[in-house]
Formats: sequence, C-alpha cells, structure tokens
Amino acid sequence: AGWPSLPGNKNHESWLARLTFGLQLVTKIPPPIALKLIAAIARFSLTYGVSLIRSVTPLFGTPPSYAWTPPVPKEEVGDVAAKTEALAMMKAGKQENLAAKEKVPQKGKQLA
Repeated sequence: AGWPSLPGNKNHESWLARLTFGLQLVTKIPPPIALKLIAAIARFSLTYGVSLIRSVTPLFGTPPSYAWTPPVPKEEVGDVAAKTEALAMMKAGKQENLAAKEKVPQKGKQLA
C-alpha cells in the first residue's frame, strides 16, 4: 500500500480512500468472515497497540514512513558468534569430506 507502481494504489493515497477501501472490503465479504476480521483487528490492537488502526485511519496520528530502507546485512542479523561458529564447522566438515574422498580408491585404481 502506498507504492505508486502497485495496482490499486489510489485506494491508499488519502485517509478517505483508505477508510472507503476498508469499509467496502468489510461489506463485500461474508458477514462471519467480516466479524472475524474485525475481531482479529481488535485483538491485534489490544495486544500490539494502535499501529494497525493508525495505518488506515487518521485517529492516532500519522504512521511512520513506509519509505524503503536498505535491509540489515545478513551478517548482522541474529547471533553473529553462532553463525561464525557454524560456518567454520561446515567448512571443516567439507574439507574432511574432500580429504576422505581422496583416500577412497577409485574404480580401476589401486592404492600403493
């Protein structure tokens, strides 16, 4: 939502368009599903705060920008020490496998 190149972006360009889109969505789906959707939005909001409601209504202020930011390099995500150790173990295992393959006689060849 909010990306000019996406189809249907006009539904997200203003608060009125967002509200209209949301209300149309809820009125076009079967009532039991609409109720479950509304209940899920309420549960999410009670658990995590008003970020979802703020993203589609002007009631709780302007949401943070959705401008693209570069992702965090994969080396910096998660437990860096564990990743380094795992990579070292995989490298060592690969080297051991290569060494073991060199010791296995090939078909038609004999060890000296």
